[in-house]
Amino acid sequence: MTRLRKAKKRSFVRLPGRNPYRDQVQGRALECQAVVDLLRRAAESIPGTLFQPTAEEVVHRLSENSPRVAVISGSLDHTAHLRDHETVLLLAREVWKQGGVPFTFGLPTVCDGTAQSTLGMSYSLYSRNVASETVITQMEAHSYHGAIVIQGCDKTPFAVLNGLVLLDRLRQERGDHSVSAVFAPVHVLRGGNLSENTRARLLQIAGCAEKKEGSKIGQEIREVLGSILLCTTNQSFQAIFERGVAEGFLSKKEKLQLENEIAAATSHPAGGMCSFNGTGNSTRFVMAALGLVPPSIELLCRPAGEEEVEEVVASYLRQVVSKEGGVLSFVEKNFSNAVRCHSSMGGSTNLILHLVACMNYAGYDFSIEDYFRIKDREILPDLLRYSLLSGRDIFRLALERKRGGHRGVESVYGLLHELGIKVDLLAPTVTGKTWKQRIRGGSRIQSELLGAVPVSRRSGIDRFRSNFFSSAVVKISGMSQKQRNEFNRRVFFVLYCENEEEATELLQDEHAVKKKILKGLTSSRLKTISRLHGGSNRKGSKETILNEMWEEGRLKLAFLIAGQGPAAFGMPEMFTPMQIINSSMRLREASMLLTDGRYSGVTQGPAFGHVSPEAFHDGGILFLKTGDLLYVDFEKCRVDLLDSQKFDVGRTVALRGMRWAVSRKSLGEERKKRMVRRQSQLAACVRLDQASSVEYGVVPRAVQELAGRTFKTDRSGKR
Repeated sequence: MTRLRKAKKRSFVRLPGRNPYRDQVQGRALECQAVVDLLRRAAESIPGTLFQPTAEEVVHRLSENSPRVAVISGSLDHTAHLRDHETVLLLAREVWKQGGVPFTFGLPTVCDGTAQSTLGMSYSLYSRNVASETVITQMEAHSYHGAIVIQGCDKTPFAVLNGLVLLDRLRQERGDHSVSAVFAPVHVLRGGNLSENTRARLLQIAGCAEKKEGSKIGQEIREVLGSILLCTTNQSFQAIFERGVAEGFLSKKEKLQLENEIAAATSHPAGGMCSFNGTGNSTRFVMAALGLVPPSIELLCRPAGEEEVEEVVASYLRQVVSKEGGVLSFVEKNFSNAVRCHSSMGGSTNLILHLVACMNYAGYDFSIEDYFRIKDREILPDLLRYSLLSGRDIFRLALERKRGGHRGVESVYGLLHELGIKVDLLAPTVTGKTWKQRIRGGSRIQSELLGAVPVSRRSGIDRFRSNFFSSAVVKISGMSQKQRNEFNRRVFFVLYCENEEEATELLQDEHAVKKKILKGLTSSRLKTISRLHGGSNRKGSKETILNEMWEEGRLKLAFLIAGQGPAAFGMPEMFTPMQIINSSMRLREASMLLTDGRYSGVTQGPAFGHVSPEAFHDGGILFLKTGDLLYVDFEKCRVDLLDSQKFDVGRTVALRGMRWAVSRKSLGEERKKRMVRRQSQLAACVRLDQASSVEYGVVPRAVQELAGRTFKTDRSGKR
């Protein structure tokens, strides 16, 4: 801190140590023009800017080894990054003002909401690895000391962090200056408001549907109308409208018109990060828990202003001149804390991939099993009272933060500590204080969304095992205890889908679902399932028994979507099929979804994803077929394939080993041929067949092979 104050007095900061850039006059000649122009644009755009340095002044700082700071932004076609241009200029001006030399570069930032249910989703996870490579390339080629990151949504913040931790490790091994970093999350996007005309028409449709016996559409519309209007809400409306067209309550033309009206009402001119508790906001909390975010900018309701920017730059310069080490040190010392924070805030399923990947980039031989070794040491409470149906989104949490109702992640650390959860309070943060110093004074809060009494004693994500896969994950915090009880120790009838398109088409037509069930189930097997699930002895035709079980919730369905893994199709999210299930009152009471694709943080209900090995690598999911039976046990965290022959004589027995798959070898081969043909829809470069498995975060194979260190924690979570 003293060194920083002294640096301010002499108008610029001088760093000790080696910087290859400083000795190359050609680079100084070229890069000074970039700095001069960046600061010229800042002076023209920001009222009250009283300085505009000359080329000579810039070159002098460069030759004196002032911190060369890259302000990393996203692309302006992403809602979270709409204000990046203004923020870059504010940060650049402040970096110069506080004694550094500012630069800037941008990254491609795929919006998963925009790409959802299109081929674009197959480019999403791939873009994370590309962005990491871009960060490393640009930082190395121009010898930047570190970065101030305008933190956007989904996988991009970890893409940047992954690149920075690998680079920090590399530079330390070379004897160069450590890579420092500060993350500045963008503000939270406000939900939209439907026009009175649109709302009135939706209520009219709901009223008509409620008059028709057996239709659930009216109730479904009213339920979604009670939710905060976000892009995810649009998907629910779309699924309901599809069923509405099938049942004759609206035409295809009116369906499109309503979709357009709702989409236009959802947008907010200020942009920002979507306010549902998905991967974007889970990443927001985790980056803060890693100690990389100044508290004033952690949760904003509006774009960052001059006051927040000043603290961000001060935090960066404090770090770059300190002896604490670079970004790698912050990640190592805070990682176990971040896992516990991720879990207790109802974290995203996707984020497990990114956390595991980050540790591999940091040089650790780290898998999903290591993540759960940290997470499962204690039963972590669910602290976030999040509900879009009750008006409690992350924008509301940000408003509470602004009003002083809580202190963001500082309050989370304080609550975990008070509840007896082992967190390392001596770990450093970019404020220059440890967590112990930051939470001094207790965590007393006045918040409707965050509180000392846990919502649940079980939170976050659980890892499931099986007799046909080694690992899958499900977001437990996305399920109520009632739902977990309803799905626990139940037999599920498999409906197999080879890809997302096939699953979406099937799920939108409940009659097609019933037809497929009737084709794959015998009357005796239906009756056996009914008895196991607490039903009485059934009489009548197979169709009659099915309808009775469907209405009573006795029949449980497992929709399997294969061929979506990293090597097969880039591991797109399966959000849309799950949202169709959640928007249907019939399906959500009966259905789970299991896939080798991904799931986002907003997923609700029994969504089992990230199945490994994936179908393309001959995982057991490749050989399942419609009519198979699965047994789900939430207490033991298992999903097992049953022996159908023994089930028919009243015994619920799981198959042993994979010998059952031998007889289905030709079926698997035919399916893989179709997967290969389907891959031709994508650019060859996005195939992740040269990446590690899901269990190691889907990182480039070379990154995993060079990650040989062992990450160890003790009971307190300290390194």
